[in-house]
Amino acid sequence: MTDLNLLRTFVAVAECRGVTQAAKALGVPKSTVSRQIAKLEEHRDASLFIRGRTGLDLTPFGHRLFEQVRRPILELSERRIEHSEGGLSGLVSLYAPAVYTRGVLQPILIDFLESHPGISLDLTLGDRFTSPDASDVDLVVHVGLSPGKAFEIWSLAPVEARLYASPKLFAEAAPPRHIADLQNWPFLTNNCSPGAHTKLNLFQKGESTSASTGPARLVASAPDLLATAAEKGTGIARLPTFIAEPFVSQGTLIPVLPDCVLDRHTVTLAKWHRNTNKSARVLAQFLVAKLGQ
Repeated sequence: MTDLNLLRTFVAVAECRGVTQAAKALGVPKSTVSRQIAKLEEHRDASLFIRGRTGLDLTPFGHRLFEQVRRPILELSERRIEHSEGGLSGLVSLYAPAVYTRGVLQPILIDFLESHPGISLDLTLGDRFTSPDASDVDLVVHVGLSPGKAFEIWSLAPVEARLYASPKLFAEAAPPRHIADLQNWPFLTNNCSPGAHTKLNLFQKGESTSASTGPARLVASAPDLLATAAEKGTGIARLPTFIAEPFVSQGTLIPVLPDCVLDRHTVTLAKWHRNTNKSARVLAQFLVAKLGQ
């Protein structure tokens, strides 16, 4: 469960405001703490700490992550796990897209571990366009892809992408009111060349339409980076709603053309029919209860 271990280390460093103190609290070498923080920053493609006068301070991105994960991580760490005789136990291997895991699955998986102390989780993160051999893992999360007929499938809530921008961007001009207005604004996206204009396919009130955007100022495959750039007023960003929601709740991003949807992808959880891991089925049922349609 590497990703959760990284988050546990991150919370310790944030609370202790230093690597040395966090290492003592966790009972691990300082080099391990430093290595895990570096790995988490690499995974998130963002800096988490800056050096202050009295220790390490959180960056704005680090502060948002800390507020999101602190409580579930501490509850998981402080819980006294008691294994009852005959209780369900075992290891479940799960493969899921990294962005979807960070934005949706992360707190739910922590809740699962807390409520099922006998089950351990081996989580592998990838992108949504690739998946491992079915015999290598117990469960696979597919976003926008069909797992095939050899799998038992559970449907989870679909994900959408919409347009968002900072109120700063509209300090001197009103936000777009019509789809055609998008061509007058810089764009942040994941699927065109920098400086180029791109065509968007949108769904507005159930009808499909297309529109041209302004020049792309930032092209990146990491939606966290696009959201942070949009927060600074760099342009209008195409973002999954689960990435944008924390920024919207803080008021640092607002929806643009809120009645338009850019993408809507199905999300499925798949288990190979020959897989007999009972704990995997328990996790699948837990996820469906939390995220089922």
